[in-house]
Amino acid sequence: MDSAGGGAAPGSARASLVRAGVGAEGSGGRELREDGASGPPWRRPVAALSAYAYLWTCRRVGARARTFGRPVVVNGGNVELGEDVVLDSRAGRVELVAGRRGRLAIGDGVRIGPSTRIRAVRYVEIGDRTRIGARCVISDADADDPGEGSEIWIGDGVTLGDGVRVLPGTVIGAGAVVVAGATVSGRIPAGGQVLAGADAAP
Repeated sequence: MDSAGGGAAPGSARASLVRAGVGAEGSGGRELREDGASGPPWRRPVAALSAYAYLWTCRRVGARARTFGRPVVVNGGNVELGEDVVLDSRAGRVELVAGRRGRLAIGDGVRIGPSTRIRAVRYVEIGDRTRIGARCVISDADADDPGEGSEIWIGDGVTLGDGVRVLPGTVIGAGAVVVAGATVSGRIPAGGQVLAGADAAP
């Protein structure tokens, strides 16, 4: 697929992701790999306990959810987190926001990097095993004119590099890869690739 980048080879897209700090096979960058599986033995239980302290306003938090650092959760509507979710706020707080009528649904095994902001005025869904890098912005409404919002759907196993912006109304198919710095809108087919600095639109 070449939704926005002019037919780049899969290898070059993977190389760009590695340079951007996001694993080529969707394993996430350094921050996202440090989910407690390695390092001091106390890291994983501490992260699990902090999840209860920091995520209590969510409507649902799945088993084994973990937080590193302190995220910001503003749940005016409905925030749901699946099992094995990791929020990495060590280098900057992850922000999860649902408006009064909004629903933010994050699937199982999702990893979210530092300083990433996800906002649902209406509806944002993030599929299982998706990797989201640092400093990403995912919002279903414009900051200046939130209005009713336009739903965002991100499929299973998607990889978003650092600094990716996902605009209102975007649909990203399962297994798609968006390299660092890209802004995406419209529809990205399953398994598609979006290159850095490119806008994807229908």
